[in-house]
Amino acid sequence: MRSLGTQMMMGNQENRFKVSRSGFDIQFLGYHLNEAGFSEFERVPEFNLFNDESSRKMGSTYVNLNVIAYKPSGESFDPTIH
Repeated sequence: MRSLGTQMMMGNQENRFKVSRSGFDIQFLGYHLNEAGFSEFERVPEFNLFNDESSRKMGSTYVNLNVIAYKPSGESFDPTIH
């Protein structure tokens, strides 16, 4: 049996919707964002778009890595903007 932390991060694999195929930390993701042309990025605790698992915590620590990334032109991908 997997630990609760691992299940929270990668899904418990009970069905096809509770599966994560990869996991990132901020350094790894930041490197790849820079390689893709993003000049800045910031970690945000949550987006509050709808009730999903992206705001889930384990104790006081957020389980998900929520990031807003900015292109050099000043454009950003902000999922809170519709």
